[in-house]
Amino acid sequence: MAPLMAPQDVYLAPGDLGAVVSTRRNLPGGRKVEPCSKASVRPLSNTAEAAIRGDRMPGASPRGTYLRIADNLRKEIREGRITERLSSEAQLMRDHGVSRTTIRRALVTLQEEHLIHSEPGAGWVVSGADDRRPLTDRLIEIITTTPLGIGDTFPSEASLCERFGLSRTAVRSALAQLEGQGLLAAVHGKGRTVRALPTSTTAT
Repeated sequence: MAPLMAPQDVYLAPGDLGAVVSTRRNLPGGRKVEPCSKASVRPLSNTAEAAIRGDRMPGASPRGTYLRIADNLRKEIREGRITERLSSEAQLMRDHGVSRTTIRRALVTLQEEHLIHSEPGAGWVVSGADDRRPLTDRLIEIITTTPLGIGDTFPSEASLCERFGLSRTAVRSALAQLEGQGLLAAVHGKGRTVRALPTSTTAT
C-alpha cells in the first residue's frame, strides 16, 4: 500500500481549504487519516492553479498555432482584405487569443516571405503597400530593371503575389493588360515570357 501523504506535502489552491476532509476516516488495518490543518497546507503557485482551472497560459500556445495565424494573415493580404497596415500586435493577440510571442512568430514568418515588413512608428505593413503606382507600371519596371530580354521568362503569378502582397486576381488582371499591350506572351505550361520591350510611352 502506498504511504500516506504527509501534511506538508498537501497542495491546495487558495480558497480550497474547505474541501479538505475535516473528520477522521478509517483506512484498512484500522489506520486513520487526520485532517490537514491550515498551517500544513501550502498554496499552489499561480501557474499551477491556472493549470488546474484549465486556463491558457501566457506563451503556451499549441504547437503550430503561429503557422495557422500566419496562414490567415497571408490569405487576407492576398485577397486584398489587408492592403496597407496590419493590426497592432496587441490587437492580434486579442483577436487570436494567444501570446505576443506566438503573434511575433507568425509575423516573422510572413516577413521571411517578404509579404510584410516592420516600419518604426508604423508597426507591420504590407510590403509594396507604400507604392501607389498602378500595378502595370510596377510590372513593366521588372522588365526594365532586371533587365529582361525578349523571350525571357517573366516572374510567376505566385511570386508576384508574394512580392507585391496582392491577390492573384489583381496580379492576373495586370498581367492581362501587359499581354494586351504586346509586352508579354502566355506560353501554355511555361507561364509568361517577354514578347516586346517597353518604351518610354508604354506605362499608363
